[in-house]
Amino acid sequence: MKRFAAFTFLFAALGVAATLIILMARSDSVSPESSPSPARRSIVDATAGDAPAFETTSAETRPSANIPLSGAETLLDVLAFNLDADQEDEQVLVVKRSDELPVRILVADYDPEAREWIRSWEGATAATKIKTFQVTVNDLVGDRNLDLVCSGMDEEGEQTLTVFWRSVSTEEPAAYVRIASIRADSIIVEETDRPESYKLGQTNGESWKISAYSRDEESENLLDQVRETWAFSFRDGVYVSEGLEKIPGAQIEQRTIARLLTGDADAFERFLDGIWYRETDSPNGPNARLVVFDPFADEIHFIADGLIESYGWEDSHATRYGIFIGGRSMAVASMRRLMDVELTGSNRVGLRIFQDLRIKADISEQWNGRYRKMGPEDSAAFARERALTLGSGPALEGDWTGADGAALSLSANGFAREVGGVRTNGGKAAFSMGGKTILQLRTVRQDGLAGPVENFEVRLKTGMTEGSSIEILELVPVRLGMDGSEPTGEDASSWTRAAP
Repeated sequence: MKRFAAFTFLFAALGVAATLIILMARSDSVSPESSPSPARRSIVDATAGDAPAFETTSAETRPSANIPLSGAETLLDVLAFNLDADQEDEQVLVVKRSDELPVRILVADYDPEAREWIRSWEGATAATKIKTFQVTVNDLVGDRNLDLVCSGMDEEGEQTLTVFWRSVSTEEPAAYVRIASIRADSIIVEETDRPESYKLGQTNGESWKISAYSRDEESENLLDQVRETWAFSFRDGVYVSEGLEKIPGAQIEQRTIARLLTGDADAFERFLDGIWYRETDSPNGPNARLVVFDPFADEIHFIADGLIESYGWEDSHATRYGIFIGGRSMAVASMRRLMDVELTGSNRVGLRIFQDLRIKADISEQWNGRYRKMGPEDSAAFARERALTLGSGPALEGDWTGADGAALSLSANGFAREVGGVRTNGGKAAFSMGGKTILQLRTVRQDGLAGPVENFEVRLKTGMTEGSSIEILELVPVRLGMDGSEPTGEDASSWTRAAP
């Protein structure tokens, strides 16, 4: 009896195993083309009322569109959103057509019955500049459906906002209607907090308004603006204008000041980025004082009398009215310059230089005062002839010989030099500046890091020695500034070679 039970169990186990093998074989026989699955690049957890959180993959793993594109369409980006709260994400494709300027978006939806992806909807936006374009999803209307919010810039340099509202009455997989297309100098969606009943899915929420700011063309004050407020109308099914409101420049300036004086040193650093000139002197006059704040390179440059003092931007500390900056001279490591920068207007600051414990950095207090940020019109006064890379010019490439056996070899992009047994090498550049040919040698240290940069004015001439024609290359050390180059006072070097 025990033996019969054992045989019965063995046959049952063999039958189950055979069944599993047959099922696995059948599943493997289905090709990927006949059973596609939704692809993702940007995985977005977007629920009504919440801001989308993007999780993007690298360019190497970026999937292509799941629908075919026409020959006139160029794919710019692929995004994935769950637009209709089903089990699958929809693809939102950003494309540019060769026969029109506006950026377009397409919605690709997966049809489970047909077991294929379909182009369910497409629409044109107001944006034309590709690099400024962005798509997000949010419930602007407040009906608990996700709207496609497209922002960017157009050819006139204005900001654009195009909003597409999901039409829930249609039987199509996904269909949208344009409910807002706004152009202005700046556009803000006025998001407000919605009640708990909306977050729990019990009621709809209040529609968010849109504010568009443009310059007041009727005013001579460049800071005066006009704000146009847009509100969603359920009766019309679009955003309609509620009217215009003039905002004086003084009010805008106060708003800017309030935004900067928040105790955020990083925000104030970004505000300082640029060129500032002392108000008591003309920015292009002989007594001009310029301060260049470069927070991205961690540098501050003081320019006066044709000379430049450069300081490394070491630290910043927020104060009640601005920031306190500690800088260290890039020429004399022991010299620190302590600066108190106070905001006095939307584009004005007060600057005071303080004494370091070891050395006074500004003996004459020449840098103290009020400074104004330089705008495009002011910058035009400093236009100089552009330094041009020499595509043709003095034939410097080749081997040169100096005094006491020194050797200099110049190639198209590099150099090698040996003087007194010390060998240096690195990159090379030649360009024209102020009517002079400048040779720039960028040395590379033995550890592979960048070394000093040497600038020379090139003086090339011919001569004779022992009856043979030679070329003479004279390199005069120079420093480069806003007005061109000037000799440093160091000795020039002379190099020769046989004339071709």
